[in-house]
Amino acid sequence: MKRLVFTLTWVVLITVAFAFAAENSSLQATKPERVKAATAKAASLKEIKLNATGKVMEVSGTNLKIERTVKGKDGASEIMEFVLEKPNKVKIGDKVNVTYIKKEGQDVALRVAKVTAIKKSTTKAEKPTDAKQAPAGPASR
Repeated sequence: MKRLVFTLTWVVLITVAFAFAAENSSLQATKPERVKAATAKAASLKEIKLNATGKVMEVSGTNLKIERTVKGKDGASEIMEFVLEKPNKVKIGDKVNVTYIKKEGQDVALRVAKVTAIKKSTTKAEKPTDAKQAPAGPASR
């Protein structure tokens, strides 16, 4: 009798273990599909912001053209055209930094900011000498 109970207990445990294993393998088969769908959805929602700095060549109510130098091409320049989301106050000849995204095959400007020149401060070595200073050396009596 003990042997029969022992054998039945093992049969039940092994059957339950196989049932859980089969259930987990079916969940794992559908899991990658869910992950791929979620990743594709997140990628489509995420927009990559890009930057370009250059000189304004043309500006209108909805478009902006800048000329920028291309790095690594020995001073070569390219003209980039942007669609403006909102009007801005830049003029032809201004140096600007444009933050933009690619949307439906066009570059859409999110932010257009003028670039201001940074003044270089004069260092101690560059300061002009004062002519009224006494010459360096031993003082004579």
